[in-house]
Amino acid sequence: MNEKTKFDDFFERLTKITPIKNQVQLAKELGISRAAISVAKQKDTIPSKWIFELSTRYGINPSYLISGEGLPYMEDGGEQNTVFVEPVKVEESTLAENTLTIKITGWDRKVPDKGYFYFQIMENSMEPHLVPGDFLIIERSNLLKIGGIYVFETMLDENLCLFVRRVSLGEKGLILVADNDNYPILPYNKEQIKIIGRVVGFFRMSKI
Repeated sequence: MNEKTKFDDFFERLTKITPIKNQVQLAKELGISRAAISVAKQKDTIPSKWIFELSTRYGINPSYLISGEGLPYMEDGGEQNTVFVEPVKVEESTLAENTLTIKITGWDRKVPDKGYFYFQIMENSMEPHLVPGDFLIIERSNLLKIGGIYVFETMLDENLCLFVRRVSLGEKGLILVADNDNYPILPYNKEQIKIIGRVVGFFRMSKI
């Protein structure tokens, strides 16, 4: 008897709480081919774009759709189960003498203690890996892993700043590095920089 896969669990949850009852309907709903569904099932992966589109279309809690955690629908949960689906928009950032300033709009600091939320990056610090306009899926986490990409929060000149960086190891400890070489390397100081979450997936909207 075959064990259920991550894809099987995801699809079972999806069919229970949406009108989608088979893979043909899922392909039609997402505007993709049936072959794309088969590939995802074979690789036992769930593309982040699917999670974003399905959760926003049906009001589903992404945490529930991805892993079965929390309550199925956004409106069902209290503060603990809340996941902010509306993407955070980050405006263009400016650099001055090795300092970073980012103006942000729509940022609600009451992110869930666990689970997932969405973030739209609008600055180019992580190019070419991530580009302005990409939607990131963030897993709430307080643990840093070398090589991982995270969203951080800090205060600069009494302004709340939100930024995305890759974690690396420097000579004196952890450092936060942008993939874009035009941005400075920032030393990680847990007293001044708060970890918001880890980037676990992203997708790029097609340009028409």
